[in-house]
Amino acid sequence: MSPPVESWARAFLATQVIEVPVVVGWLRGKVPVREAVPLAILASTLTHPLLWYAWPTFQPYWLWLGTGEALVWTAEGLLYAAWLHRRGAPRPLLTGVLVSCLANASSMLTGLLVARG
Repeated sequence: MSPPVESWARAFLATQVIEVPVVVGWLRGKVPVREAVPLAILASTLTHPLLWYAWPTFQPYWLWLGTGEALVWTAEGLLYAAWLHRRGAPRPLLTGVLVSCLANASSMLTGLLVARG
């Protein structure tokens, strides 16, 4: 595996390990675990490579990271909201966006702390 792909793969695995439990925990009672786990995996599987490989890098870094994460949070939040709406959950858009923000903030902050290490 090439170094850039290996770096992405490590970050992707870490993202799954951090975000899936957060999403499952927050969706408990609204979506069955057997649906929440693949939903959480799908969400970051769709967005993670886009942020790493398709979102153009620019300076300053914090602005690039903030705008990229905002797009990821929005995309994943809409996916969660659609699923919650399908399940008849109350306030699906609010819940979907909050779950996405919490999950992605958890993995992003962990990644930043590890990178500083």
